[in-house]
Amino acid sequence: MNKQTSHIDGDLSAWLALASAQRVSPKTWLQAIKHYQLSPAELAGNTSSLPDTVKQLTCQISKPLVDAAFTWKQGSNNRHIITYSSSYYPQSLKQLDSPPLVILATGDCALLQSPQIAIVGSRRYENKKKIKDFVFKLKEQYGTDTII
Repeated sequence: MNKQTSHIDGDLSAWLALASAQRVSPKTWLQAIKHYQLSPAELAGNTSSLPDTVKQLTCQISKPLVDAAFTWKQGSNNRHIITYSSSYYPQSLKQLDSPPLVILATGDCALLQSPQIAIVGSRRYENKKKIKDFVFKLKEQYGTDTII
């Protein structure tokens, strides 16, 4: 493993660690990064030198969740973990008050830079047919390559 790969893996591990923290919002981590001028690796790594308030946050990191994310990624070459600092991370998500620190994606990551529409609440919907019809109309109008 070369130095570049090692840095990338360390950065990915750090972002996953922060994202795995139970009951700590992404906004809180991003504020800590900015306020203390620390990298994600510094936050997730050597906690002995961190302020007490940050140490309390790092206690919420879940190693099993980090390991599960790496296991998921290793399941296919078509799986990607996109961190907040990645060039693939959508700028539109960074506009959210508390954007996700990582995105688990399957497929072409470049599509994340394309115009997007989110269907909020689509996991628990009452009228499945309406949503399917709406997505079908979007596919007709914009083409199947732009609908994820």
